[in-house]
Amino acid sequence: RPYFFSYEKPEERTFTIGRFKIKCKYSSDGELAVICKGKRGGFWICFDCGAAFPERRRKHITPYGMDCPSPLKGPFHLGHTFKTDVLSISFEEPNIDERYIKEIFRSKSIKTNNRFVESFWLSLLYAVLEGASQALGIKREDLNGCLHSSEGRIMLILFDNVPGGAGHVKRIINGRNLYEVLKSALARVKNCTCGLETSCYGCLRSYENQFCHDLLKRGVVLEFLERNLEV
Repeated sequence: RPYFFSYEKPEERTFTIGRFKIKCKYSSDGELAVICKGKRGGFWICFDCGAAFPERRRKHITPYGMDCPSPLKGPFHLGHTFKTDVLSISFEEPNIDERYIKEIFRSKSIKTNNRFVESFWLSLLYAVLEGASQALGIKREDLNGCLHSSEGRIMLILFDNVPGGAGHVKRIINGRNLYEVLKSALARVKNCTCGLETSCYGCLRSYENQFCHDLLKRGVVLEFLERNLEV
């Protein structure tokens, strides 16, 4: 999964779209990290021969097929950093706190659990990514995103999913384009026929977000955008 790390000298703009006040920051020098935690909480690694395993072993074979006398150490999460074009999207208005999100869920008769806040933001993130792909004619696999929390506020992080960036997310930092992205996101969740309390590959789900399929709910995005976008 990707995680936002930093960006250098971002270009900042604020837009008023419908009832939204949205702050965007774009940088062509953003840095993200991709971290793999494994299926069992990490990997066990031999610092001598370089072998790595998803579970702890008393004995192991080197990558060259020989017995290794050194012990495995861990568990460790594996990852790397990379640079690309990054855009952060922060909804300044309305004030999206837990109370507001819970009311969004209730408006569509969707049950909440202990992860309903995360569910809301992830659903919105992937709706915006799908909207950007459709509105701006960008291949969906060339875009990706994640959530980031700063000063108590959650923001959407969109980035070019190509080495070094390709200028895709830069196109969003434009009032008209941002409006079209949100409008396409709304159409995506509005026109799907799956249940409001869930999602499918026709609206929010994709191979890359399998880790949160159970949290993606098109109904909360539909309610949120219909309330505030004023299409």
